[in-house]
Amino acid sequence: ELVPTLPRTGQEQALVMKNITKLAISFVVVALLWLLALRTKWSPAVEWVVQILPLYALVSFGFYSLAVIGYRVATFPTCPEASEELQKEILEAKADLTAKGVLEPIEKVEVETPLDARQEQGQGEPNSARKRYATDARDASFKVEATF
Repeated sequence: ELVPTLPRTGQEQALVMKNITKLAISFVVVALLWLLALRTKWSPAVEWVVQILPLYALVSFGFYSLAVIGYRVATFPTCPEASEELQKEILEAKADLTAKGVLEPIEKVEVETPLDARQEQGQGEPNSARKRYATDARDASFKVEATF
């Protein structure tokens, strides 16, 4: 599954609680070690480093989190089937809203475009405009009527 779900069984719940307990114990141990290091007499340079260790850890965690999020976004899998299903649902919703009078039906509207597909491929006249007709929401805007 692409979407994480909540644990469903008692065994999975116990595993999550075990991981949370490990995390909490690790945090307490690190905090105690840091407090112990603060109490120890060091040279002024080392004392300064020990004092800023929590800030360094927080900034490092932030950069790590950003890197993980960026990687996950960059490698997010595409789902063509879900995309087609979503497009069908959008068209059904538009038709339903048009039938109920919330959206005005799309009329053929002339839209000027500087290039057509042939010109983008290097064929045809450059800088010539062509006329085409809007057939969906990407080409023409809908007017929405709100009733309260």
